Amino acid sequence: MLRRMIALALAGLAVVAPPALASPHWNTQIKNASDTASRVAGGCSIDKGSRTGSLLVNCPDHHSATLVYLFTTRHSVQGKPWARVGDTGWGRVDESAQVSGKSIRVTLTVSGHARVQLTTITVCYYTR
Repeated sequence: MLRRMIALALAGLAVVAPPALASPHWNTQIKNASDTASRVAGGCSIDKGSRTGSLLVNCPDHHSATLVYLFTTRHSVQGKPWARVGDTGWGRVDESAQVSGKSIRVTLTVSGHARVQLTTITVCYYTR
């Protein structure tokens, strides 16, 4: 009986261990700035930019615009993803990324006195 339990435990480890011990894989996804899941102007204007797929965001003082991007993955994300926005112009642009299952939600906030052309949104992450 004890031998059978040990054999079953070892068989279970053989099935579970390889994915757990696998090396993490680095992944990158890029979207055009115009590929938003949602936009909240918040007193700012959000218009088509001068480059294909870009957005031009103009904010007066004390206003902010929020843009959300969704990325899907084939495997579960390990750790915290890294998000970066391609932009030109002036003003404050903050980005944050949250993971939920096999999707990554990137939120951009353009605030203060700003005139920013957003071109691309890049998210990088590890999977196993």
